[in-house]
Amino acid sequence: MNVASNPLEQGRQQIDVSVDPHDVRFVSEGGKWHADFDLILVQKAPDGRIVTGERSRCVLDRESYEESQSTALSFHRDVAISDKASSFEVLVRDSSNGATGSLAIPIALKTASMK
Repeated sequence: MNVASNPLEQGRQQIDVSVDPHDVRFVSEGGKWHADFDLILVQKAPDGRIVTGERSRCVLDRESYEESQSTALSFHRDVAISDKASSFEVLVRDSSNGATGSLAIPIALKTASMK
């Protein structure tokens, strides 16, 4: 996964997620290789509660088994990082078998300037 900065900063951030195709189950359907999984992006507050979240269902078709295994699965999102969030989490869940993977990235909290 690539991000504009680590830790993330509050405000708009460009989030690029790359999923290894070996971590997703491809099945042969109708002459193509098909994968179905969820991409979930969640921002959490310091106390662990969810501040914001989005879920995208990703359905992919590849022409050949070789293509399904050799081409990375890449997703780009423009995300508004909340000033209430302290972490950003990415979860990938394979719909066919329930396998999951996740990554948590800290968010730099703005501190009040002292006078």
